[in-house]
Amino acid sequence: MFYIGYKYTKNPKLCVIFIFFSMFTISPFLTCRAQIISTIIFILQYYCSKELIKTNKKRYYFILFLLPIILVNIHGTIFITYFIFYLPFIVEYFLGKIKLITGKFKGIEFYTSKYYKNLMIVIFINIFGGLLSPNGILPYTTILNSPINYFSKYINELKPISKDFVSLFVLYFITFFLYRDRPKAHETFMLLGLGIMGILHRRSLFHFFLIGYIIIIEILNNILNYLNYTKIKEKTIKITYNCSIIIILILSILQFHNNLSMVYLPKTKYPINSTEYLLKEVDLSKEILFNDFNVGTYLEYHGIKTFMDSRATIFTKPFNDTTILYDYSEIYLTYKNQPDYKEFFKKYKFTIALVSKNSALYTKIKNDKSNSLQILYEDDYFLIYRI
Repeated sequence: MFYIGYKYTKNPKLCVIFIFFSMFTISPFLTCRAQIISTIIFILQYYCSKELIKTNKKRYYFILFLLPIILVNIHGTIFITYFIFYLPFIVEYFLGKIKLITGKFKGIEFYTSKYYKNLMIVIFINIFGGLLSPNGILPYTTILNSPINYFSKYINELKPISKDFVSLFVLYFITFFLYRDRPKAHETFMLLGLGIMGILHRRSLFHFFLIGYIIIIEILNNILNYLNYTKIKEKTIKITYNCSIIIILILSILQFHNNLSMVYLPKTKYPINSTEYLLKEVDLSKEILFNDFNVGTYLEYHGIKTFMDSRATIFTKPFNDTTILYDYSEIYLTYKNQPDYKEFFKKYKFTIALVSKNSALYTKIKNDKSNSLQILYEDDYFLIYRI
C-alpha cells in the first residue's frame, strides 16, 4: 500500500500518515491466515489493472495472469471475489462506448484508453485461472453453496455495517467528491460498489478501506497540491506533517504498551480452567461433548474431540451434508424458546456440555424450572453440565 501510494503521489509523508489511518481502520478485520496473501493480491490486482490500461507494459499482464492462480491455491473460497474487483473496469469499458451515457453523465470521466480492450481479454482468461488447482470447479461454486441466509444472521463479520464505521464511511465519500477534476468512472464505481457491499456485510468494509486508500490518496495529494498552488505557506504544511507524525508515534507507543499488557488468552473468551477440568477429571473417551464453535479450536489444540469449531462453512449441508451450524445457531445464539435445547442435546446424543455464561443457551437452561442438568464444573465465565 505504501509503495503504490508513493508511486501515485511522490509524497512519502502523506503516505505514512494515510497508511497509519488506513491500518487503524482495517486492523479489526486482519487475521494471520490466508487472508493476508489474498489482501495483497487484491491490492496488486487493482493497481496492475489501472496501470495496464494506462501503459500496456508486459509486466502487468504477467502479474494479472499469475494472481488468480495464486489466489485459488491459497485462499480458494474467495476466488469469485477476485472478479468483483474487475466489475468497475468492465462497466466503464462498455458504458464508455455508449455516447448517450458519456454525454449525460459529465460529472465523471469515462477512461477510454486504446489498451482497455486488452484488460477485457485478461479478465476473460483469468476466469479459467480457477481451474489450475486441485479443487476442480469448487472455487466457482463455493459462494453459491454457502448458506448466506443464516451465515449473515449469526456471524458478526457478515452482519450489516456497525455505527462505529459510519463516520469513516462518510468521510471517505466526502473526500472523494471534493476531487477538483472529474473522477474516473472505474474509481467511482469501485468506491460506490464496495460501499454498498460494506453496508450489507461488515467484512466488505475491509475491501472498501483497502482499495479506498489507493483512490483517496491520489485525491488528497491533489488537494495538497492545490493548497500549495494557492500559496499556503510551506511552513504551515510542514508543521501539520510533523505534528501528524508525532501523534502517530505517540498512538503507536500506547498501542504497543497495551498489547504488551494484554492477556493473550482471556478467561472471559476461552474456557481455560474448564479445559483443565475436562482433561484431569473427565474420561473424554467415554463422552460426547457439546461446545461453542468459538472455543472449538482451543479445545482441539488440547487434543479434545469437539462438536464443532470456528470453520463454520464445513458444518453446513452443502459442504458436509449436515445442519450442525443451523441447529447450533438456533439453540446457542437465539433467546427464543423454540426449538427446545433438550431435543437438541438428544439429537446429537451429548453426554456433557461446555456452555458460556454469555450465551442464550445458558439463559435458557437457567430459566428452565424443569432443568435436570447436573453442574460438574463452574467458574465466572463457563459451566460444564452432565446431561
